[in-house]
Amino acid sequence: MERQERITALRCVLELKTSMAEAVGELSRFAYDSDEEIVTLLPSHVVRILDRYLSGELTEGDIEGWAEALLGRDDIGLLMGFEESLKQALFELSTPDVNEPISRELARRWAARFRGPS
Repeated sequence: MERQERITALRCVLELKTSMAEAVGELSRFAYDSDEEIVTLLPSHVVRILDRYLSGELTEGDIEGWAEALLGRDDIGLLMGFEESLKQALFELSTPDVNEPISRELARRWAARFRGPS
C-alpha cells in the first residue's frame, strides 16, 4: 500500500495534478532515499510544466518548487538518453538565485530543447 501511495505522490508532483503545496506536502511524507526508481521523469513532463508557466497557469515560484521537489530523489529515474539534460534543467529551475532567474525566455529555451527540432 505504501509503495502505491508513494507512486501516486510522485506522479502528482511530476504532473502537478493539484496545487504545488498539496503535491509537495504529500510527497514530503516519503524520504528522498529509495532502493529503486519508481517513476521516470520524461522531457514531456518538463515541457508540460513550462507550457503551463508560459500560459500563466503557474508562477516562477511554482516552477522552482516543482524542480526542487524532484531534484536528487532516488525514487525518480530520468529517461535514458536525457539524464544529463533533465538533471541540468531541474538544477537550473530549482536554483534561480544561483543560475538565471526563471523567465519566459528560460522556459521557452528549455521547452524547445526538450521538444527537439520542429
